Amino acid sequence: MALEEKNIENNMSKWMNNLVLWQACLSLLLCLSVVGLRTELIPFKSFSGIFGLSITASIALAFIVLFKFVTGSQSSLQYSALSLVFAIAIIGAIAFLLKQIAAVPRIHDISTNLVDIPQFTKAQALRHAGDNSLAFSDDVARQQKAAYPKLKTLLIASNINEAVKKSINIAQQLGWQIHFIDETRGLIEATYTSNLFGFIDDIVIRVHQVDVEAGVEDDVGSKAGVQIDLRSASRVGESDLGANAQRIKEFGALLMR
Repeated sequence: MALEEKNIENNMSKWMNNLVLWQACLSLLLCLSVVGLRTELIPFKSFSGIFGLSITASIALAFIVLFKFVTGSQSSLQYSALSLVFAIAIIGAIAFLLKQIAAVPRIHDISTNLVDIPQFTKAQALRHAGDNSLAFSDDVARQQKAAYPKLKTLLIASNINEAVKKSINIAQQLGWQIHFIDETRGLIEATYTSNLFGFIDDIVIRVHQVDVEAGVEDDVGSKAGVQIDLRSASRVGESDLGANAQRIKEFGALLMR
């Protein structure tokens, strides 16, 4: 009996070692793919494939752990406890990600003005072959309007010069990298790079003087001398997980202070 228990312990120990080894390999593969993406050594499509493979394999390992834990003998449970925590963490993280994906439309280009879309001047030249198109389709506009109905042109009582300066300051506060400014036309272009994966989103700010006497009013009924439109577009990926809309909201909140 003691010999049988010893064999079970040895088998579980080997199984745990193999699990740790497999997960270490998956983690290393994922880390290398992130480095490759950030240094532009591998394209986004290759990264997506590696990322998907790593996640799928991690989920499979997690369910194997759960199965072993449920069907294992009493002596094997002590070896599975740590693995069970790992499995629950993996499944929980994936569930959270899927919930985020389901909560927003599968679009990656957001504009405050769906009639007169702000156009990029420099962004196309900065993009690579295979990146998302900058064409703003009617379907994207329809999905945005349904998901983010409160996103609209910003109206403030100011002049174009002051509004451009304020927009530049806000962009810098938000960590955007400004690479183009045309004060005469009221255009500002910038990029934002995500911390972990290095995903780049292009942003254009369009500042336009309006006739105060014409009766243009903001949300609280004040006369507005300048209207500001923003557009934020992700270079890669089908869904931005709501990042572009959130970015525009943050800008608007700082502008209206």
